[in-house]
Amino acid sequence: MREILIRTRDIAAAVARFRRAMAELDAHPRKAEWVFPNGGRATLATYTITTRGGRLLVALPARAGAGRRVPHLLRLDRDDGGLTPDIEINIAPALDRKVSGVYLRDGKSLWLATRGRFTAYRGTLPRERVFRHFEKWLVDATDGDACAQVIPVAAIDSATLGDDLADFVRAVVALKSDYRHGEGGAVQTGWRENESGRATAPADARDDLHGPLCSTLEARLLALTHMSAQYKVCRNSEIDAALVDARTNRARAIFDVRTTLTFGATLHTAVGRLLCHRHLYGDANTLLCIVLASDAVTQVIVIKRLLADIGMAVVVRDGHDFRTPDGLLLAGLLEPLLTG
Repeated sequence: MREILIRTRDIAAAVARFRRAMAELDAHPRKAEWVFPNGGRATLATYTITTRGGRLLVALPARAGAGRRVPHLLRLDRDDGGLTPDIEINIAPALDRKVSGVYLRDGKSLWLATRGRFTAYRGTLPRERVFRHFEKWLVDATDGDACAQVIPVAAIDSATLGDDLADFVRAVVALKSDYRHGEGGAVQTGWRENESGRATAPADARDDLHGPLCSTLEARLLALTHMSAQYKVCRNSEIDAALVDARTNRARAIFDVRTTLTFGATLHTAVGRLLCHRHLYGDANTLLCIVLASDAVTQVIVIKRLLADIGMAVVVRDGHDFRTPDGLLLAGLLEPLLTG
């Protein structure tokens, strides 16, 4: 069972471990002045991390003051004036459920996570709106004498820590943008929703990867369809993502996200889910596609011929895009739909 750290000693050790992880990614942080939305300023150690999608800035105090919250500031690097954080994740020195940031122990792994409180131009984002945006990321954890749902940000010991942090920042930036613009470009989560309750990752999935992979897919689909009035990008508690015809409300493409996929039960489950979803939500011409994480290349090589024989596509994450085993980008795969 995942456990939120609540003891002062454990939290301090986690912050120190995160700071060491940042130093491994940037051994020479600079001192920089950050500006907060309330007008406050602070000079903090600032790490510049190169990720697959650009540079990420991470700032936190050089050392934590006794009994004080420790801010973790994250910002996608860009030239637009002063340094303001895209996200501020505060870590309380002990259990404090009013503070959003937490550290989470999951077996031997230690995670930075959040209870889902983010500020926006109107104040604090509604928690239900945040959880709806991050529904594929949510995990359960013990929280002292209670149980809580939190959003995992990144595992501190992950080899892809910088990329994982940047992916989370982009997901929050997208959430704030949707909220600011009245959710005009947001993924529609209520599309033909069934009564199965909160969306969950497949039982065989690594849920630390499932949510970020779904968000990357949604972002790419939104980018490909933002000029089209024909399609909506949707999901529900059964379907990870779908391109839905705005006129008929039927799915033209359905995507099933998998963090692992091998011959046997997991492959059978993925194929079966897609076939059932096509019957329920699409039609005989609906494109069915399995989406895999970037470390699943060897798995794809084994299964791609089988999927092709049964009329299904498979794509693997490639940075912020997706490619088929033959190198075709997601835009190319969807071209018959987008230009038809």
